[in-house]
Amino acid sequence: MGIAHIFTLLVLTATLSGCGGVQKIAVGTTAGLLYDAAYEMETEPSWEHLKDGMGPNLKVVEGLHHLSPSDEDLLVALTKGYGAYAFAIHETEALADQLAGKSVSLATERAQHFYSRSIEYGLLYFKEEGIELSDLMKATREEGGVPALLSKKLPSNQRAFEGAAFFAQSLGGLINLKKDDMVLVAQLPIAKGVFDWVCSEKPDINHGACDIFYGAYEAGRPRMLGGNPEKGKAIFLSAIEKNPHNWLARIAYLQYYILPLSEEDDWAAQKKFFQDAEKVNAENMVWRPGRETNAAFKDERLRAFQAIALKRWSIIKKFEKDLF
Repeated sequence: MGIAHIFTLLVLTATLSGCGGVQKIAVGTTAGLLYDAAYEMETEPSWEHLKDGMGPNLKVVEGLHHLSPSDEDLLVALTKGYGAYAFAIHETEALADQLAGKSVSLATERAQHFYSRSIEYGLLYFKEEGIELSDLMKATREEGGVPALLSKKLPSNQRAFEGAAFFAQSLGGLINLKKDDMVLVAQLPIAKGVFDWVCSEKPDINHGACDIFYGAYEAGRPRMLGGNPEKGKAIFLSAIEKNPHNWLARIAYLQYYILPLSEEDDWAAQKKFFQDAEKVNAENMVWRPGRETNAAFKDERLRAFQAIALKRWSIIKKFEKDLF
């Protein structure tokens, strides 16, 4: 569904705002279409095109949410959308500032802001299911933890899995960008607990998202706070083996293990992989008669993940001399 089509639906819905029952039906129908159409974004192979399109699309969804604040399709779509926007675009741009050692970064501030919006919509979704933030905080101290709470309250369906996963990803992403905020860091058990529930119910969600989260969780924390870099490395390598065409696993391996520990042999292997991937991707981006689709691109819903990974690689490689 194109942006023009979605906008037409939004205008049509708005014109019905005085007709309560009709409006509810119209928004509900459009919300379902938007939720399903969002999957098309995963097939986008151009990071620049993703950057240009995600923000305007999200504002359309927010317009519908304004008309129907309790619609769970819209709440999950916004939780997913803003979490993905923060991660794919703004945290990617912030990576250059981080590697350059900049103390002030507009991209980092934007990533923090959009992760926060994702978290807020995620909490609204949880509230519709009878879960408050205080319940999540309390559950971290109880037997069974957050997974037990979510098993009791949330339905076992794709919408619930995705809403929970992107909420947890956004909370973890925000914490990672604000490690000096101890009040925020104290919420990490919530993110971990939500992922534990999602990954027990849907271990293959988003092409290896569970392994990427757990790898970063282990490798990204210092040992004094319970981190285990070697365990994180093992998780990343397993993720790469299970989902070889989700290149985000390799980028996470670089960011959270190889670069912090200055592992030169592992760096050389991933450098070779991404050099080859850049070439293959460039060839695939331009049509020519008789062109065959490379095996890496058979699953179209991995294309956006690959685009993000290649963009991050293009940033990381510029700092190779400073990093090794």
